[in-house]
Amino acid sequence: MLLNAIDITDSVKVHEELRKSQEDFRSLVEQISDWVWQVDEELRFTYASPRVKELLGYSPNEVIGKSALGLMEPGFAQQLFDACPALRRHEPFQLFQNPMVHRDGTVVWVETSGEPIYDEEGNFRGYRGIDRDITERKRAEEALRTSEEQYKALFYNSPLPMWVFCLESLTFLAVNEAMLDHYGYTREELIGQSIMKIRPTEEEARLRESIKTALGEGYGPRGVWRHTKKDGTPIDVEVTTHTLTWQGNPALMVLANDITERLRAEEQLKKKTSS
Repeated sequence: MLLNAIDITDSVKVHEELRKSQEDFRSLVEQISDWVWQVDEELRFTYASPRVKELLGYSPNEVIGKSALGLMEPGFAQQLFDACPALRRHEPFQLFQNPMVHRDGTVVWVETSGEPIYDEEGNFRGYRGIDRDITERKRAEEALRTSEEQYKALFYNSPLPMWVFCLESLTFLAVNEAMLDHYGYTREELIGQSIMKIRPTEEEARLRESIKTALGEGYGPRGVWRHTKKDGTPIDVEVTTHTLTWQGNPALMVLANDITERLRAEEQLKKKTSS
């Protein structure tokens, strides 16, 4: 009898360590609040963590073998490779936003990051990545965008002078037509310029103190202020303001109502009454 014994202790240890490593990895992945997935070179799912059930309403087994494109909104899936050229080039991509379709038909927006998988010969074998639900964030962004559009419509169509200035630099960010007509400036003469351009020097200290209040407490200058037109004519204006973010800048929207004539009439009436 001829016996040939091969010591496979090291091989068994390697396999055992690999198995334990895979189990540890899977345990870690399944505790992550985001959906971890893997697709082959045809973008068919080869792995899906249990979080897919919460995200899209499917169990992992229902997803395996399905195309990732089939879970996206049809119109978007057709444009995917144009929207994310890294996919076409088999390159890593990060924080790519795309709409997925839940089992109940609702749209779920996810933020996706992925890394390409290559075999030992350097052949592309798919992607491994992670999806995070950003649906609520997208809704908030849409609500903010709608709100900003409403502000802008109100702003540009107002018959009263209105402008927006940056609370940090105190420069004009936007002005409406009524403001340009009333004060005599062109838009180019105001945008990017200091808001002190339409104010007498003696109002500067009072204004800066009001700006500090706006930054600290969320509301800006109100009441009656003295302004100056381009031709030097002084006017008294009743101001109301609203803090907002304008093109990424902390800003104040101002509405000014010229009450110069009203104050003069009141002053004349006061003189007649006292005489």
